[in-house]
Amino acid sequence: MRNRNGLQSGSIGLSLFAITGLVGCGDGLTIGSFDDADVASDGGSDSSVIGDTVPLEDWCNLFVAARCEPAGCPFEANHPSEACIETTRELCRNETIPLVEIGIADGTVAYDATAAAACLNTISSRSCARRTERLLDHAPDCRAVFTGTKALDEDCRALGSSEGECGEGYCFRENLVCGGTCRPWVEDGQPCDVRQDLLCDPVSSFCDPQTETCRAFGAQGETCRTSAECADGLTCQRGEQAMGMCLAPKGDRETCAFSDECGSQTICIGGECRDVPLSPSEVCSLTIECPAAHVCGVQGGTMDRCLLPASRGEPCSIDDDCESGLYCPPVGMAGEGECTPRGNTGAACEAALLAGGDCAEGLWCDPDASVCGAPSEANASCDAAQPNSCAAGLDCDDVGQICLPQAAGGANCAEDVDCATFCAANGSCAFAPVECYGSDS
Repeated sequence: MRNRNGLQSGSIGLSLFAITGLVGCGDGLTIGSFDDADVASDGGSDSSVIGDTVPLEDWCNLFVAARCEPAGCPFEANHPSEACIETTRELCRNETIPLVEIGIADGTVAYDATAAAACLNTISSRSCARRTERLLDHAPDCRAVFTGTKALDEDCRALGSSEGECGEGYCFRENLVCGGTCRPWVEDGQPCDVRQDLLCDPVSSFCDPQTETCRAFGAQGETCRTSAECADGLTCQRGEQAMGMCLAPKGDRETCAFSDECGSQTICIGGECRDVPLSPSEVCSLTIECPAAHVCGVQGGTMDRCLLPASRGEPCSIDDDCESGLYCPPVGMAGEGECTPRGNTGAACEAALLAGGDCAEGLWCDPDASVCGAPSEANASCDAAQPNSCAAGLDCDDVGQICLPQAAGGANCAEDVDCATFCAANGSCAFAPVECYGSDS
């Protein structure tokens, strides 16, 4: 689908604070204290309303608001926040809190309401471009929100995080089964591999993809490939080179190549760090540069500017030029068109041209019938190019183009797509902590 948001999907991780495709959400595990209306895409909770402590029942609401709709980054209140809110909310209410409550009831996990407030303030103070860049348990304040009580070498469960019930180190689960043993984090310089549950201490180090060993976050002046390899408060400034140096963030109007080189509430626009959001009608290149409720589009003009979304029948060049529920069907080689309503069930669509983008949210375009319809069930046809073509818990096989179930923990697998979590090093699907509810396996 064509867009000008300029954002990529979140990275994979195993943490209470990771928003991930690896950790599945079980059925029936919900918390009554979370109200969908509390965090909405048109405003959300006020992440600045954080006292000295945060009660456990308020954690999800405030965490979602701080991560996905921060007051300091109003440009994130455009399209990207909707997916962030939905994913973060589901992980928090379906996995994090229910599993933490199990540990609290057993006396194996403790919740620190003071650390929770400090953690949320830490999240809110991060650079706009780096707010969701890496696991938030890198910050000591966030690491202290949920802590285990078990000592090294004791049996443990990974209750929603890699630490689980362990007070020191993490719950090492050989072959990613449910039960494990508390062991120290892998030391710097030693082999690391998430598929073998060999994990680096997320507060002080990361798994270097080049050497596949744990490496301490880069200090001022040390080499890096991305800002995720630098200590908090530093960014990887490398320009167009493969390697750079961990340095202090750049300020407004300083030259840049990427947004993660810039400081808090700034983004790299046209080779300069710029305070955001831009003003309405200012020249832009991405929607995330614009004020809330604005898009970066041409809409019949000669250059991209921060404008209000176009209404039905108004000119557009890409889908993001249009109001919610509308799309921009291309007309001619220039790709210019008019904002048009997305089709409901049974409406005509063009799968080959628009990959289902002309169907309403939650529907897909059946390429055989060329009509919009509900996602297919198991063993029915699908289109791997369309993310909505299969029902929940199913994946579209890109060879056979049929919906297949994603296996639960312990099932044999050849690649990640075979599993609801991911394929571990031993060729079996890793158990998500939520699958281990009440299990001693």
